[in-house]
Amino acid sequence: PAAPDAGTEEAKPVESLAWLPDSTTLLLGNRTVGVKSLLDAGAAGDARPGPTLGTGPNAIPLSVAVSPDGTRVAAGTTDRSIHRWSLTDDGLRAARPLPALRGWNAYVADVSYDARGRLAAAGTDEQLRVHGPDGATLVDLPASQVGTSARFLGGDRLLTHSVDGLARVWSLDRLGAASETNSIFQTASSADRTVGVLGVTAAELHHTVVDTTGTVPVETGRVIPDADTRFSGSVAMSPDGRAVYAGLADGGIQVFTAPFGPRTRAAASLPVTDGVVVATPLSPDGRTLAVCSDTSRSLGLVDVTDPRRPRLRVSVPLPDPCVVAEFSADSRQLVVPTLGPTTVVFDTTDPDRPTEAHRLTTGIGASPSAGYAHHSPLLATAGGDKVVRIWDVADPAAPRELSSFTAPAGEVYWTAFSADDARLVLTASTGQVSVVDVSDPAEPTPWAVLGSTTDPLLYQGRIATPTDGLVAVGVEGALWQWQLDVDRVVDEACSGGVQLTADEWAQHFPDTEPFDLCG
Repeated sequence: PAAPDAGTEEAKPVESLAWLPDSTTLLLGNRTVGVKSLLDAGAAGDARPGPTLGTGPNAIPLSVAVSPDGTRVAAGTTDRSIHRWSLTDDGLRAARPLPALRGWNAYVADVSYDARGRLAAAGTDEQLRVHGPDGATLVDLPASQVGTSARFLGGDRLLTHSVDGLARVWSLDRLGAASETNSIFQTASSADRTVGVLGVTAAELHHTVVDTTGTVPVETGRVIPDADTRFSGSVAMSPDGRAVYAGLADGGIQVFTAPFGPRTRAAASLPVTDGVVVATPLSPDGRTLAVCSDTSRSLGLVDVTDPRRPRLRVSVPLPDPCVVAEFSADSRQLVVPTLGPTTVVFDTTDPDRPTEAHRLTTGIGASPSAGYAHHSPLLATAGGDKVVRIWDVADPAAPRELSSFTAPAGEVYWTAFSADDARLVLTASTGQVSVVDVSDPAEPTPWAVLGSTTDPLLYQGRIATPTDGLVAVGVEGALWQWQLDVDRVVDEACSGGVQLTADEWAQHFPDTEPFDLCG
C-alpha cells in the first residue's frame, strides 16, 4: 500500500476521505482543524501534502464530501456547522470559502452531495437535513436517534443510518421549500407541467420561471416588468412553456418569451382594463388570454395566437368585478366568479364573439372561486354562501347542479380538480387544503385535509407537476407539494421495511393517528 509523507504534523486518526474528480487529489479530515489534502495520491506512494482548507480555530472536520462535478467541497464539523468551498480549474489553492451552513445543535457527523448539487447532512442532534445548491434548506427530516450517515441513492431517494441500528430510505419528491421572500399569488404551467412560473407579489419586481421535473422546482430564469409598472401576481403560461403572461397593477399585461434568462424583459405589452389585474387565465388551446381586475366591471379577451403581437379581441361586461377566472379544458367555456352574488359562465366557442351563457347564484361575502374538470363537463364553484357546488355544464346555457356541500373554514381562494377528476381541491385562507372525493360527483365525500404547512394563508392549490403532484402557494412564499396517490405514498413511507416512528408519522401523515401501516 502507498505510504505518503505525513509532513511535520503529528499523525492523527483519519475520520473521512474524499477524492476530487481528477482521482489524484485526496481530501481528508483527521481530528485537527481544517480539511487536509494529499496531491498526486496514487498507488505508487509518492503523495505529498497539499493546501489545507481552513475551518477556523475550533472546527474539526468529521466528514468531507466533494460534489460530483468537483466544484464544491463540504465538511461537517464539531462547531455545529457545515463549512463549504467553491473550486475552479485552478485547484485547491484558489478555493473560495462559501457561507457556512449553521443551525445545528451538535456535531455534523456526515455530509454528501448528489449530481444536482444538493447536500445531505446527518447531525448528532438527531437532525437530518437536505440543502439546495445555493445552501438553502430544502427539508428537515425527523431522525429518531443520532444520525451517523446520509447518502443519496439516486432517483430522488436518500439513505440514512442512525445509532438505533435502523437504515431509512427517504423520498425527496415532496419537499416544501421556500422559493421567494414574498407571497406567491398564483402559479401556471406548460401543458405537460414540466415548466412553470411563480407569480410573486408586486414588491418582488419579478416572476420566477421554474423547472418542475425534479423533486423541487428549480429556478431557470426570471421575468422583469418594465420600469414604469409592477406585476400584480396573476400569471399564465403557454402550452409549450415558451411564453409567460403577467398581469399588471395598472390593468395591462406583459408577455415574455423564451429563452428565459436571469432578467428577461417583455416582448410585448397591452393595456386591457382598469385597476389591478387579478386573473389572467389562458385557454388550453393557447389562443386566448382572459384579463380582469378586482375594480372593473369588464373582462378582456386577448388574442395571443402570436404571443409577440397580443391583440384585444373584445371586452365583455360583468355584473361585478372579478376575482378569478378559468377556461374549460376544451377552451369553449369561461367561468368568472365575481365579487357580487353571481358567477358568470361565458360561451367562448368563438372567442371574438363570446356570449354570456348563464349566471349562477353563488352568494356574496367571501372570496368566490371556480374550476373545471379536465376530462368531463363538470364545474365546481365556491361562493359567499359558504357552499361548494358541483355542476354539469355540458350545456353552458343550462347548468345542472349535481351536488353541494358546506365549504371548509375560512375563505376558499382556489377550486381545482385533480388530474384524474376524482378529487376536488379547495385552498383556503386557513392555510389548509381540503380534498374531497368526487369520483361520484353526485355524492361528494371528504377525503383529506392537508394542514401540515406553516403558511397562514394559501392563495392557490393545483396539479402542477408531471407526476400529478399537488402544489399550493401562499403568503409565506413557499411551494408546498403533496402526492395524492395513496399507494405510492404508503410504498415510500414503508420503504425502510419497519414500522414508522412517531416522528416519521408526523412527517408523512401529520393528521392521522398511528396504526399498523407497513405490516
